[in-house]
Amino acid sequence: MSSTIEAAAVWLAAADPDPAHAQRWIGASRIILLPLGKRWSAVKVNGHDGLAAAAAVSGPSIHDPAGQCVFFLVPPRTIWDVAGTECLGEDCWLTVPTPRVTEPPGPHWLFPPDGSGRLVNADDLRAQLNARRTPAESIPPDEADFVALLDHTGSCPACNTRQRCGVGENLRATVREDRLTERATAGNTISARILAAAEEADS
Repeated sequence: MSSTIEAAAVWLAAADPDPAHAQRWIGASRIILLPLGKRWSAVKVNGHDGLAAAAAVSGPSIHDPAGQCVFFLVPPRTIWDVAGTECLGEDCWLTVPTPRVTEPPGPHWLFPPDGSGRLVNADDLRAQLNARRTPAESIPPDEADFVALLDHTGSCPACNTRQRCGVGENLRATVREDRLTERATAGNTISARILAAAEEADS
């Protein structure tokens, strides 16, 4: 086990009332159920908004494909006010992947913890989500997923060198879904450019 993964395992286990028990589960399973509100809380964001935000903020985030949502680990007692999302804290529990689980099936890390205690900055996450709800006039709302993919691939070293990137793969899957919409097939310049980039990256 690498030092980073080991440090992340210790950090996750510390959220449990019985860290030793939690570490045994982490060593033997893909997932563990952990309480929220002690070391961190979790902001739940549904659908494409969660994936787009994960590509734009730093810190630990979990993708749950079955629930079609992303959980962002934020500081405990975070004051949260973004409509359509939920901040889970005390008296809540979360199914958390073990540090090695960075791909499906099941819940997996988009960005795993590094053991340092770094969390997602709630203000940065709020800004990203609010920006998607009030996009610039030059970018129609239903093209936000295309723009998110363009922004991510333009700044992601893994995507630029065609290495595996969970966030990039999820955003490209979202773009492929959007191809079925009328706007995605209408020859829009932004859409066509990003679709071409997504197809090239998958080839």
